[in-house]
Amino acid sequence: MTTTTSVELRINNREVVCDWGVISDPPIIRLNSETETTTVENVGPLVLVSTDLVDNPGPEERHRRWSDLSTFYADGDRRFMRITAANGSWIWELFDAHWEDGEPSNVYIGRWRD
Repeated sequence: MTTTTSVELRINNREVVCDWGVISDPPIIRLNSETETTTVENVGPLVLVSTDLVDNPGPEERHRRWSDLSTFYADGDRRFMRITAANGSWIWELFDAHWEDGEPSNVYIGRWRD
């Protein structure tokens, strides 16, 4: 397997893209208060994840719903994010990302693992 150091992100017709394809819109979290279950919709193979959420997972209100569903872990030098909800579980491998002009980003790109 080839090691990826940083993935280049580009804006193309209002979409964020990289060599792997179009980055999906953020998944939608749905909380059903009657059944006390949470589901996730619109889950795509490529996602952007805030570096703050991954590197500083905590109870900040702006991340609370994601931190309740997300688990971040490492396997050697590889990093992963798992989202688990009532309707499924998804795992992405996380990679550093930068913009096409060379500027660093405050996001990781997640790609469904092999």
